[in-house]
Amino acid sequence: MTSGDQLYFHRLVSALGPNEDGLSDAEVVAIEQRFGFTFPPDLRDLLQYCVPVAGQFPRWRGDAAELEKTLARPGDELRFEVQYNGFWAPKWGPRPVNDNLALVFLEGMLQAAPLLIPVYGRRYLPSEPCEAGNPVFALDGSSVGYAGFDLVSYFKYEFHVPYVEGNETAPRRIEFWSDLVG
Repeated sequence: MTSGDQLYFHRLVSALGPNEDGLSDAEVVAIEQRFGFTFPPDLRDLLQYCVPVAGQFPRWRGDAAELEKTLARPGDELRFEVQYNGFWAPKWGPRPVNDNLALVFLEGMLQAAPLLIPVYGRRYLPSEPCEAGNPVFALDGSSVGYAGFDLVSYFKYEFHVPYVEGNETAPRRIEFWSDLVG
């Protein structure tokens, strides 16, 4: 970790409020194995520096069932929107006339899509590609938008944490999820 990263994390921790000591390597591996994803390096660096616990940050050392619900929320809400509200993304092609077939199609899309990792409330970071710089998505039902072009810009805009580097001008395209941004 560079001195610039340490300074940024110090500012970030001050802005985010209460926190716990960072996750150990063993804790990171256990979380990744339990939930079937790998933390992208920027989120992993933050969580190994400290674990924010204020507000709506996920409780990485908390109740595993609650984390499972949080991880499942984006897919669950999309399933609900497709089944009960007739949602269908134009990029998916013609909607099947049968809701069950529409759900089967959506399920296949979700299985192929990168898992979204909770960052704060309804803000999620894709697990793939497993590189720094993935966008942070804001999700609410079938409404998907960008909360930040990357983790740094998300914290800059949501929590007012300044950082001069990492000024992305456009978000990285993420399979499936970027197609839902409206």
